[in-house]
Amino acid sequence: MLRNESEDSTASGAFGSSKSKPSTESQTGFTLLELVLVSGIIAILIGVILPAIQKKREASNTQKCIGNLRIIAAAELNFFRAHNVYTDSFDELGISGNFPPAPCVPACPSRQNNGYFFEIRLDPSGESFTAIGTPAVLGKTGSTKCVTDQTGGIFTAPIRGADSARDEMFAHIRDQAIQKLFELVLQRPGDVPAIARGLESPDAFPRTFSNLDVNGDGRVTFTDLQNYNGVGRDVVGSFFDFVSGEMQLGAGGEDVSSLPGVSSADLATSPNPRGNNTLIQANLAGLAHDPVAIEYLPAFADGSVRVSNGDDDGQTVRFNGGIFIAQLTQPDPANPGVWAGTLTLRDVSGNTIEGILIGALRPGIVPGAQQPGTLDSLILVLRGEGLWAGVSGNGDATINGNLSGNFFEGPFRGNLVVVPAVQRKGRN
Repeated sequence: MLRNESEDSTASGAFGSSKSKPSTESQTGFTLLELVLVSGIIAILIGVILPAIQKKREASNTQKCIGNLRIIAAAELNFFRAHNVYTDSFDELGISGNFPPAPCVPACPSRQNNGYFFEIRLDPSGESFTAIGTPAVLGKTGSTKCVTDQTGGIFTAPIRGADSARDEMFAHIRDQAIQKLFELVLQRPGDVPAIARGLESPDAFPRTFSNLDVNGDGRVTFTDLQNYNGVGRDVVGSFFDFVSGEMQLGAGGEDVSSLPGVSSADLATSPNPRGNNTLIQANLAGLAHDPVAIEYLPAFADGSVRVSNGDDDGQTVRFNGGIFIAQLTQPDPANPGVWAGTLTLRDVSGNTIEGILIGALRPGIVPGAQQPGTLDSLILVLRGEGLWAGVSGNGDATINGNLSGNFFEGPFRGNLVVVPAVQRKGRN
């Protein structure tokens, strides 16, 4: 896909200035440079930072749960030495200050600490006990059950349903991000190509990460996100308020300020052994269909995937006969030329990427007329499967076809490109 270098430099320049000069936000909205930056923050958050920081959150809370069970086990041992029986009372163990009552409705015997609920179950004889730690909110504050008993051993196991609960949480966050990005694009729909190119810039991630690292310690934490006060602070703040509620930060006595953050190096490390510098390009050919007011764009996709670990020139693998599907809605009927929704790209081997597509029809389209039209789109890839597992990135798509009313009907063609969100080398 050809690029206009002067346009690229203009868009990518948006990432260089938010800490060095005040925001120019006003009632008239954002400048193009600010719009690229704010869109980039939301893109990096949902595509890279939030999944990584959630993983650290759960691991941290699990380790704290294990530590708390050791405290309970030690207190039980001391109690047994003094009374020849164990107890299920945190008060009698002298540790109730560390484990305040959980706010259960109706009242329950659980105590809470750092995102976990704790309960001691006593054998009727009083000669054995089991202390159990379970996540206060499954798939959010934790996904692991932790148990100890009078032997002092610690046992852990994953809890069924945690993965689906987490996936549902991120789906809700994705939907909110679609709405926020849609609202941003509405300010300057004609600048969608420039916004997309800005997000594809190799500078996009490091500059965005720097802006989110509020205290400058090289890591982005939940506290940094809560304290963000840079460009687009109202938009980013309201989005993170939603995220905080959806992730239920602080539930179960969770100390949000103590949760670990992620460094840029953490995010540059891919779970995919094939590398994290994955460039995807595809040509699309399909038929638009709109049966229930949801624009359904299915197409066959021919293209290539270039994978590099950042230290070599990588390997390019072509695919033919892949499938592309976009399901778009028109969130604001007053702006019929702007669409938003989800996309899926899958090759013949089942390797898949899923993400978000926000598109705007090029100006000059006459509503209701049958005519050629073009949809310029920005793309955010949020997850991958198969050989594309671990892929996240930003890109653009251009879709050309016949317009009937406000959107495509019948044959269309297009092209798509996705670059990695975290690029260890410049784009080739």
